[in-house]
Amino acid sequence: GASSSSLALEKKLKLMIMSDTEKNIANAMDSQARLNEEIIIDAPIGRLGSRRRLMGIQSIDQGGRKARTIVSALAFDGILSLNRITIETGRTHQIRVHMASMLGCPLAGDSMY
Repeated sequence: GASSSSLALEKKLKLMIMSDTEKNIANAMDSQARLNEEIIIDAPIGRLGSRRRLMGIQSIDQGGRKARTIVSALAFDGILSLNRITIETGRTHQIRVHMASMLGCPLAGDSMY
């Protein structure tokens, strides 16, 4: 069975999703989106300079490759958001780069981006 901590998290997430406080999540995602509305990110991604592991937004002219991500916020508690993320192109670190660089909303626990 599921652990008590995972059940508690599931209950908290369900309450967040089912609450009537569908707040404007502009503070979390730097947009005027509301819960369950899609944010489409079309921003090319490439390797940044000599740090071969670090990827970032980079123009096609500078070697970036097309990258498209669709983000829908499912829940927001004022600090953290739970998101549905669809990647249409599958670039290295695409979710991490698009969330941090384009939305100002890095993934929880991700110290690299």
